[in-house]
Amino acid sequence: AGYDPSRPPVATFDWDNTSIKNDAGDAMMFWMLRNDKVLQPPKKNWRLKRGATPQWYKQRAGVRVKAQSGAARVARFRPPRASA
Repeated sequence: AGYDPSRPPVATFDWDNTSIKNDAGDAMMFWMLRNDKVLQPPKKNWRLKRGATPQWYKQRAGVRVKAQSGAARVARFRPPRASA
């Protein structure tokens, strides 16, 4: 069971979420962007659209993923009513 040059080993990668959601393709793309492996064309202004960022990445980066409205926040921290 050694290496046979007539039958080299093969590795496959799932890059399009067909096997696993948020698979290696997402992680590789974020790594490539973070490490300047995908360069912005001259005179272009790319920006990261937060709505397109996966939830797992937002949680790892410490981005708040759930917002609470002002009214809900007031209701949550309102002192209880004094019973008469």
